[in-house]
Amino acid sequence: MHVFWRDPETQREVSFEEASRRSTEELQMAVVTMGNADEAVFQALTADEFVVALVGLSVFTTLRHAASTYNLAVALWSLPTVRERIRTELLPQLAARDVGEEWHMDATQWEAVWLRRLVPALLGIADGKVPATSPTVLHGRAMAQEAAQRLAELEPTRPLSQLPLALVADDKQLPRLMYRAATAALRLGQEHGNDLAVVLGGWLAASSAVAGGLAGAARAAFTMGELRRLAEQATAAQKRLKRWYMHVILPLAATIHSEFIQEVLESFKDLQDLQPVPPFSVNRVNEQPVFTEPVCDGCGKRVAAYKRCGQCRQRLYCGQTCQAADWKAGLKLSCKEMAAAAAAGAAAGAGAAGSGS
Repeated sequence: MHVFWRDPETQREVSFEEASRRSTEELQMAVVTMGNADEAVFQALTADEFVVALVGLSVFTTLRHAASTYNLAVALWSLPTVRERIRTELLPQLAARDVGEEWHMDATQWEAVWLRRLVPALLGIADGKVPATSPTVLHGRAMAQEAAQRLAELEPTRPLSQLPLALVADDKQLPRLMYRAATAALRLGQEHGNDLAVVLGGWLAASSAVAGGLAGAARAAFTMGELRRLAEQATAAQKRLKRWYMHVILPLAATIHSEFIQEVLESFKDLQDLQPVPPFSVNRVNEQPVFTEPVCDGCGKRVAAYKRCGQCRQRLYCGQTCQAADWKAGLKLSCKEMAAAAAAGAAAGAGAAGSGS
């Protein structure tokens, strides 16, 4: 990789001596896009060169050099031998340098810094210029998920270390994984007073739950009341961030998922808290609501015909096995309440229709 200053008019590279004499407003920072990295170089990487590589990831990300960022991240993560050498040799070397200083970081903290740089770098190749189904994007997402999973395990009590896994999972690809990671970030954010984690964790948890993050889980249906509480928690935390002018640090994902949930809440505003959230999704390209096909509330599978709970009439199953398992898992505790809520909602709707005629 080659990072340098250049003259914007002539496009020539400016030497360090000349750059130090000129105003930065007169110059442009530029990078040479990396091609396929030489594996031998990274096999012999020193601790100092590793730190330079981390700085390179930050610089390339800032400059929106997606290809360079991605290639460097791949070189630092894809080869097991390189990855293991960084973890077992280079990180301990860095941790041994400033023992006793206020800014000292141990090997685990260094690894966390590395992983936090890697995840967005591996995802950055999917910036709209490369098809989402291309092998490059899919490979980057798989590696990013692996790195995010390691980060979540490395710092299990740190709220912001759970969020990358939720963002990597994506509610359209792995909603159940996204839901678990998002709820972990939300819970830890509330415990530690981290509003950024509460905002992102809340919106991501709500979005993934609606998208099927609880399909097949051993619990009762995700209700409108649960959805409203998640939205209230995320909104309140977002207002606190705005009070301190910190809302500007929220990533685009917060806006995308909050708008999605607001759309769901508006569409089903007449449903009572105990009623389950109906299947729903939003086409985020044209922002038009799309009602999805139902799934089994036991295993999450789609079938041609469903069995409906005979009491509450709100739960759908692919067969007797899933219905029995769901009943034992918690439906027997909420079935009557759900039936009453559905009946009340139906009565209210009939009354509104009668008064309008």
